[in-house]
Amino acid sequence: MQRKKGANLMKNLFKKIGALLVAAVMVLSMCTAAFAEGKSATITVNNLDANATISYLEIIVPDQTTETGWAFANGADSKFKEVFSGLSDQQIIWKLIKYADGNAKVPTGITATATDFQTAMSKVETDLGGSYKPVSGNTITATTAGVYAIKATTTDATNYVYSPMAAFVSFKPYTDVPTELKNETVNAKRTTIKIEKSSNE
Repeated sequence: MQRKKGANLMKNLFKKIGALLVAAVMVLSMCTAAFAEGKSATITVNNLDANATISYLEIIVPDQTTETGWAFANGADSKFKEVFSGLSDQQIIWKLIKYADGNAKVPTGITATATDFQTAMSKVETDLGGSYKPVSGNTITATTAGVYAIKATTTDATNYVYSPMAAFVSFKPYTDVPTELKNETVNAKRTTIKIEKSSNE
C-alpha cells in the first residue's frame, strides 16, 4: 500500500515538473517570436541640411543565446574588435550597455568611454558603408530591436560633413513579453567646413 502511494506521489510530481517545463518552453517561444516579429518602430534623424540623405545598417541584434541577450551583425564585430583589442563580442557589448546606461548592472571591471565607441562607429561607416541601406527622407523603419548605424551624406559636401550616428531601438515597457518597439530620435551632428582663401586667390 505504501509503495503504491509513493508511486502515485512520484507520478504526480513528474506530471507537475513536466507541466512546468512545457510552460517554460511556451514562454521562451513567445519571447523569441516577440523579438523576431515585434511591431516596427521609426527612427527619426533631425538636424539634417536640405541636401542630406541617410542610410543605415543594423549592427547589433537580439540573441537570447548570449549572456547579454544581444549579438553583433553584418560584420560589425570585426570593426569593434579593431578598437577593443583582446575583448570578446560579449565583453564589447557589455561596454556598450554600460555606456548607454551608467546604472546598468554589468560584470565587474566593465567601463566605457565615448571616444572608443566613436572610433569604432567611424570604422563601421568607413569599411561597411557600402552595405548601408538608403532611405527616402529622414526616417528609418526598424523591424527589430537593436542598434542601427546611421550615415548621413550631403551633396553640399564642401560645406558640411556628418559624424557617424547610432540609434538603439528598444522594446516599450512590458509585463511578460515584449511586443512593441519604441520609436527613437537621433540628432545629426554636422561640422561646417570653412574654406579659407587668400586675397590673391
